[in-house]
Amino acid sequence: MDGVLDDVSIPILNNLCLFHLRKEKKIFIDLKYLIDICREGIDFLQQIQTEVEFIDPPPFIKLRKTN
Repeated sequence: MDGVLDDVSIPILNNLCLFHLRKEKKIFIDLKYLIDICREGIDFLQQIQTEVEFIDPPPFIKLRKTN
């Protein structure tokens, strides 16, 4: 993932994740080149963090750990 995670890209990423999760594939999302994220983007990443693994998240992304 690079660029911006916003209201336009969230549904695209969501559909991509759902497609691969239905096939029971492990998902890795590289956030190294993410330059900006909206509040909804943070919420989305928070929701999917138990189903995917984030690689190199930038320091401006703070997600609460879930059990």
